[in-house]
Amino acid sequence: MTYGGARVPEPGVIDLSFDEVMCSASPTAARPARLATVAELFARSGFKTETSDDIRKVIWMKLWGNASMNPASVLVHTTMDRMIDDPAVRQTLAAAMLEVRAVAGALGFSFDLTVDQRFEQAAALGAFKTSMLQDLEAGRPLEIEALVGIVVELARKLDVRIPVIETLYSLARLRGLAG
Repeated sequence: MTYGGARVPEPGVIDLSFDEVMCSASPTAARPARLATVAELFARSGFKTETSDDIRKVIWMKLWGNASMNPASVLVHTTMDRMIDDPAVRQTLAAAMLEVRAVAGALGFSFDLTVDQRFEQAAALGAFKTSMLQDLEAGRPLEIEALVGIVVELARKLDVRIPVIETLYSLARLRGLAG
């Protein structure tokens, strides 16, 4: 799992605009030596590294921000800093994030951060365009199903109400189809 800001100005070229953190995790705690080796390889390549013995929690932590901020950025067509600085948009994002947290909680996962702390992490990216907004602008397919659709699907199976996420999902999905 990677945390950071990046853009792809052309195929095969990646610009890192934020200090990338590579988080290595394992689906089980049975392979700590292998996990340490992977983390060491990234560290030697100059990346900040973290490790976790719970890959699912790491995935949910990243999805927590992506499932709310990515579709919103496509709808308002703006950067992270502007979304977080706007009180009404921030409130909508917070509501969406609480819904994602509820789905994760129904699956037994919890987050070590508050919504405001997660906003601080996102704000550190500055005037950064989410990957979904970059895809929209480049005419590429949106990762709507992987980043938001899965949360909607799980919420329905778990009978967790997520009206804000469902709204962001349906609108961003249609926006992506429109090109």
